[in-house]
Amino acid sequence: MLSTNQKLREGIFTALDPQAIIDGVLNGKGSATHDYANDLYPEYNKKWDSEDYYNYDEAKAKQLIQESGYNGEELTLVTYNMSPYKEMAEVIQAYLQQVGVNVKIYPIEQTQRDNVFAATDSWDMFLITTLSMDYIVNCYTYLLDANNWNGATITHYKDSKFQSLLEASTAVDTHSQETVDAVHDYMVEQAFARGLVVNNFYSIWKEGVTGIYTTHNGYVQPTSCIYSESWKSVAD
Repeated sequence: MLSTNQKLREGIFTALDPQAIIDGVLNGKGSATHDYANDLYPEYNKKWDSEDYYNYDEAKAKQLIQESGYNGEELTLVTYNMSPYKEMAEVIQAYLQQVGVNVKIYPIEQTQRDNVFAATDSWDMFLITTLSMDYIVNCYTYLLDANNWNGATITHYKDSKFQSLLEASTAVDTHSQETVDAVHDYMVEQAFARGLVVNNFYSIWKEGVTGIYTTHNGYVQPTSCIYSESWKSVAD
């Protein structure tokens, strides 16, 4: 249903309030993202932050859902059966109920993921984290490259134009801010995937660490950090 109903997708996205997830689930320790990935990646375009990214609007969401022809069918939201995913899913469920969308949460273990992905008729939406060790486009390709998922995105959305844009953004010869922007803009236009929130990562270190280096997905890389001459390891 969602893969072929853009109005319904737009309505669902517009019905979600990322700040509610940040405040209610992440205890205020996070930020909303304006792309499918977070703003730490080198190709994240800061101008996206000032653009409309399905800004939360309950009245507009209800209108879009009405125009979509949705008749109260139950939609299944799959996510991991652990924090903070299950709590985020509950917030999403509550906000969609407010605009008349009936959502059932389907919690799974991480070991079930690939089997559930393959069972395309058993779910409608997926709440998951996207990560990359280097470029933002690798966040996109993980679940959205049709070459990885039998000719469609993981959410069953088929679009040859998107696939062409995605391949241009990932190819060595054509990867650029322009081709990344084209992917971002088309994803926003077609509303088949969206980012919601980025949770903060915290690390506690001894005073001997004078500079901390993290990857784009928030994990500390000890071998890249800066240590003072007085630093002593655990072994010492």
